[in-house]
Amino acid sequence: MPESLTYELALTRAEAAEFRQAEALFQGRFFASEEGGITSDEVLFEVELMQAEAEARSGDCPAANALLVGDLARLTKNGASSQGYYRMATVAKSCSQPGLAQTLLEKATHGRRFADLLWEYLALQTLGSADAPQAFKKIQQSVLSAGHRNDPSLYTSYHWYGLGLLQLAVRQRDQAVLSFQNTLVLPDEWMAHHLSRVALEQLTKQP
Repeated sequence: MPESLTYELALTRAEAAEFRQAEALFQGRFFASEEGGITSDEVLFEVELMQAEAEARSGDCPAANALLVGDLARLTKNGASSQGYYRMATVAKSCSQPGLAQTLLEKATHGRRFADLLWEYLALQTLGSADAPQAFKKIQQSVLSAGHRNDPSLYTSYHWYGLGLLQLAVRQRDQAVLSFQNTLVLPDEWMAHHLSRVALEQLTKQP
């Protein structure tokens, strides 16, 4: 099976909470790294993080904590780290590790990609940082600059995903849905298809 399909299948299985089946796809197999592209380590880390989040929600903190003490190098290889750190901080907080949660939140404030803007803001806000209002203004400015453009070809899939996040932050729910849907019709980049599917599913559960 081609690497891209393996990654997609693993993420789809993780979305269905089939974590063992998702992880099994990586066992005993070599995945070549493509310069500038997603790596197998990053995809596997996302699967493991989703499992840790599910375990934390169910109160299985010993299992969830196993991810928190692991090697974080996989998370930072390509710089798209703010979301991962913020989500890990949420797991740590749920499992009564406030010190670790704060450390992870501080790491989340140093994003490098467009889609990190929301997670940077949320981390700053959670930390009670005086920089949080300025971070939110940056989100507002980014959404304003984007306007109401719906042609998928204007941006890459990952950029549409990031824009959808920012639109949610400023309560443009309908526009955010369109942005996430635009992501799904473009070539996948940085797990944008998976992340957009998760975001859309979460939106359907909200009133």
